[in-house]
Amino acid sequence: MIGGICRCLRRISSSSMATVTTMKQGISVAEYTQRRSNLIAKLRHAVPEIENKPLVVVLRSAVRHFYAPDVPYPFHQCSYFRYFTGLNQPDAVLIIAAEAEQEPKSILYIEERSEKQELWEGPGLTANEIANICGLDEIKERSQLIPDLQTLIFNTIGCIVSYDTTTLHTIRDGLPEVLSTYDKFVPVREHIDALRWIKSSAEQDLMRRTCSIGAHSMNAVIAKSRGISNENEIIGQLELEVRRRGAASLAYPPVVAAGNRANIIHYLDANKAINDSDTILVDAGCEYEGYSSDITRVFPVSGHFNVPQRAIYDALNDVQSRLLDYLRQTESLRLNEIYLTMIEYIARNCSEIGMFTSNIGVEELLHVSSLLFSNFHKFYLIRYNQYFNLFISFMSI
Repeated sequence: MIGGICRCLRRISSSSMATVTTMKQGISVAEYTQRRSNLIAKLRHAVPEIENKPLVVVLRSAVRHFYAPDVPYPFHQCSYFRYFTGLNQPDAVLIIAAEAEQEPKSILYIEERSEKQELWEGPGLTANEIANICGLDEIKERSQLIPDLQTLIFNTIGCIVSYDTTTLHTIRDGLPEVLSTYDKFVPVREHIDALRWIKSSAEQDLMRRTCSIGAHSMNAVIAKSRGISNENEIIGQLELEVRRRGAASLAYPPVVAAGNRANIIHYLDANKAINDSDTILVDAGCEYEGYSSDITRVFPVSGHFNVPQRAIYDALNDVQSRLLDYLRQTESLRLNEIYLTMIEYIARNCSEIGMFTSNIGVEELLHVSSLLFSNFHKFYLIRYNQYFNLFISFMSI
């Protein structure tokens, strides 16, 4: 009797979960199918020796990790695997196989949940649900992967295998061992990266939605921050605000630093007291459908800047506004050009509010401004004379 009730409840739960999965999909089946075809075409075009040969691409999902026997860490899917499937499935492998001048065939190998696992964790996606998300040709048991792959690559004359060594060799489950014995290999990651640079309209919509959730959540946290006494409270507020707007989680461990701790390059402790006179730096983002936002804001916990705080805030806010205008009016920009322009604007504004002495030279002014206000952890491996000379060259132009 109890077993019958449990099976009935599992059927009800499975139906509800399928509805949620379908409703949240932002990328169409046709787009996932096209991405897989594009990868094969990209590889054939980039590597002439495989243009007319059979090709097999192997992509592995992320695996789950546990910090206690039955307590997993939050799962985060490999973005390369998700790009071609849209699935948040752990411990899966995607095979994309293509004969010369033929459309590729996509096969997914997954671990099916046992009745005990379903009772403990809930049901996984069915084969039909997976097909409705990403349009795969075949879905098989994970146990069939190794024999299928051996048959495919060793029995196909002239076959070329392409995979990402970084993700593939993290687990010793027989797959790396099989692939390493086959010497006709082409790395795949750089070619996937090239495809991902171009964003479809559906991807752009998801990115806008991700940034909108992040921005509204940050505004809500700032509005509720008056009187908060500990940095950790802000992390809790951030988590609440992004999740209640539909995000899966925070995108990364946030930086929440009050007072002088904001000068620490990447302060993650976030457990110190906040004084009433402090400003707080928050660097946080959310993850939504595989995309991440990233926003940094500085605000006074009292709700009001004092005079020096307001002067610096307004100076930097003006820099951002002018940079946005610069981006809108200029084409074919490099990131380095934007960075150097930012430093020039910062130096000028900070001089105007009296942060530097009037007799400081242009080169020194640019250097000091870069150290004070740039996101320095992005550049800390660059030697002083390298970026100093860049600044001088920029100004002379």
